[in-house]
This record gives sequence, structure tokens and C-alpha cells, in this order.
Amino acid sequence: MNHEIFGVLALRDDEEARHLLEWWSARCLTQCRVDIARHLFTDQRWMDLAPSFVSRCHILRHPGYNVAYWNLAHRRVQRDAEGL
Repeated sequence: MNHEIFGVLALRDDEEARHLLEWWSARCLTQCRVDIARHLFTDQRWMDLAPSFVSRCHILRHPGYNVAYWNLAHRRVQRDAEGL
């Protein structure tokens, strides 16, 4: 099972974005849980549906944008020439 989840969300302040955030907020209040067997990890699975709420959506798939404790074993993290 692939546990790719979003790490950053940027939205324009418009009606579509507000509708998405209201919908997401409602899910987070009542259905935010860790249930790996059902593919639920806190608020993450709900955001799989985000593209259906907004007419223009871009998904960044570069693994460097989503490095966290739950996926660090699957990411190659290194410093560049400047030590960054």
C-alpha cells in the first residue's frame, strides 16, 4: 500500500477554496482518525478529493516537498554544496 499524502496546501482566497476548506474542516471534526486498515490517516485521505472541489488544481509530486517522520525512511535527504 502506498501512503503518499499531501504535505503543503496553497489556496486562492475564493469561493471554491472556502467551500473546500469548510468541507474538509467538517470531516476533520468528525472523521479525523488513524485507521491504516481503512486507508485513513488523520485528515490526509480526505484531501484526495480536493481536486473535485476546485476547477484549477496542480499537484506537486516531487518527493522533496513532503518529507516527514512517517516517510523519512523512503526519502533520500542530503546536503548540497552550500551545506543546505
